Amino acid sequence: MIDFGGLGVGDRSVDLLYAWSMFDAPAREVLRVAAAADDGTWARARAWAFVGPGLLTIADYRHTMPSRMDRLTTMVETIAAEVGVRLR
Repeated sequence: MIDFGGLGVGDRSVDLLYAWSMFDAPAREVLRVAAAADDGTWARARAWAFVGPGLLTIADYRHTMPSRMDRLTTMVETIAAEVGVRLR
């Protein structure tokens, strides 16, 4: 078994990845400015959010926690829309 969880250690983007599940767009921008996150850090945070708490967690909670799945689905759709991808 290979655990890739440690790959983000020391990367500031990991600290920002929950912005998409907790904040709307204006609040995310306030966080980005306050955290002085450059474009690369912000893009990595968005990618981590899409895959980690997004897609992987949706698969885990599809049947056991439908309300959480709905919130995470909305987050994934929001992230996709930010980069110009339509999922539905």
